[in-house]
Amino acid sequence: MSFEDHSATPDVSEPGQMKGARGSGLAGLRGKRAKAVEALHIDLPVQRSEEKYGQRVIVRYRAFTGAEADSTRKRFKKDRRDGVDVIANSVILAKCCLGIFTEVERDDPDAWMKFDPELAEVLLTDEDGNVDQAALADIRSSDEVVRLLYITDGDVMKTAEKLSDFSGFSLEELDEDSAGN
Repeated sequence: MSFEDHSATPDVSEPGQMKGARGSGLAGLRGKRAKAVEALHIDLPVQRSEEKYGQRVIVRYRAFTGAEADSTRKRFKKDRRDGVDVIANSVILAKCCLGIFTEVERDDPDAWMKFDPELAEVLLTDEDGNVDQAALADIRSSDEVVRLLYITDGDVMKTAEKLSDFSGFSLEELDEDSAGN
């Protein structure tokens, strides 16, 4: 089975950057900026996870870049499938996921999961340890695992909106940017 993993480490450099002049107070800003971007994250609980999973599930996201928003928007611009907005937002969430954990695992990044086939299998395993193999075989990409973890498509959209706000974008701005294209 081929699995499309949308997670990626973003390029935080800016095109056309030049080195700061030796001795300039600005010379070290690029490195400091890269470290600040790397440390920038938000922990968002999965809505209704305590009800569905019996424990609070949290996803740590990094901020997404304008380039990622643009490429995702372009990828889905002409897609006419039902629910394409949910799919596009699921792709962004998968790309920006740094890890999925419970309160117990918060301080143990080695125990964190990602939106991948391993998490899909965990989510499709019943109380008796039986995996729904047919459903698992249908999972083809990390954005589908996002939709599997979240209880409703509305929960996906609400989480994407929170991540968008955290990243410095509003959904209205993103919609306006693509409206005339």
